[in-house]
Amino acid sequence: MDTRKTTETPADRPIRPKTRQALMIARWSIALVWAGAVVVLWPAIPRLFATFLLTFLLTNALWQHVPLKRACIMAFALTGLAAIIGELALGTSDFAAVPVLWLVDALGALIGALVSYIAMPLVDRVFNPQR
Repeated sequence: MDTRKTTETPADRPIRPKTRQALMIARWSIALVWAGAVVVLWPAIPRLFATFLLTFLLTNALWQHVPLKRACIMAFALTGLAAIIGELALGTSDFAAVPVLWLVDALGALIGALVSYIAMPLVDRVFNPQR
């Protein structure tokens, strides 16, 4: 039986400072680049996949600073905000479709948060087997 708490952040683990800093920069860079790509390339990327991946990447980056459950909730909220910004940036003329599109975005973000909550501890165990 696994007795490890999911509220533990990866920052609690002993990792060399330079490696930890590089990982944190890489995680935030990937999340921010994808967030920008989602807003700029919104019509070209399947919506559900875009919001799923953005939520997953944000959870991965936020988990360095807050407990996993809070990171998932924050990533879900930030992805919803990115979806709204994407709609405003595109200047969608069909305002009747905007709520439906946002629901698709919210569904992708919800799936991303749930997958992140399940997958992050598993990924952590693979990359850090000493704990």
